Amino acid sequence: MNQIIKTTLQEKIYDFCLESKETNPFILYNQIVNFTEVPMHGPIHHFIIPAVLFTIYHNIINSDLDVKRKNLDISIERSNLVPAGFCTNFGSCGAGLGVGIFFSVITNNSALSVNTWSNVITITSEIELLIAKNGGPRCCKRDSYLSLIKAVNVLNKQQNLNLNYNTEIKCAFSKKNPHCRLNNCLFYKNNVHKIS
Repeated sequence: MNQIIKTTLQEKIYDFCLESKETNPFILYNQIVNFTEVPMHGPIHHFIIPAVLFTIYHNIINSDLDVKRKNLDISIERSNLVPAGFCTNFGSCGAGLGVGIFFSVITNNSALSVNTWSNVITITSEIELLIAKNGGPRCCKRDSYLSLIKAVNVLNKQQNLNLNYNTEIKCAFSKKNPHCRLNNCLFYKNNVHKIS
């Protein structure tokens, strides 16, 4: 693999994930997005999602630090290919694609794979459909929560894990988002959400 070029923020998240022992993706995600440098919206979320998933995956299944480091490098390399405004300009949310990055790696997916090729595209398309059904305008936090919930559900089924998440996930970013949908968002205040 070539030398991975990281932004200062990617480097901070990378180092944080490398050292983290967290196994709850939502706790880890919230820790990261609460860094003062992480904007409300933007392409950094395309990296955060696979970084969170690789971190919890390696903390539970494969604690080899070199493999974790390699997969975090892949997260940066591949997520950097998904530019800002991807949802607007290409019709696909980068957070959902971040889940696709993760599952492509852990299943050793390739262009010539049979089952994994289909499975990874199915997972990613189901996430994109879930994000689409929740409506615009875009919200990187909401779409990240949706992506992580779907990823956890798939991991639990495919890897026979028992990752739990709080079904009462509450977004703490509505005041920072002038376009927040408020009560029309699953994660706003006391709204109850059920996602399979």
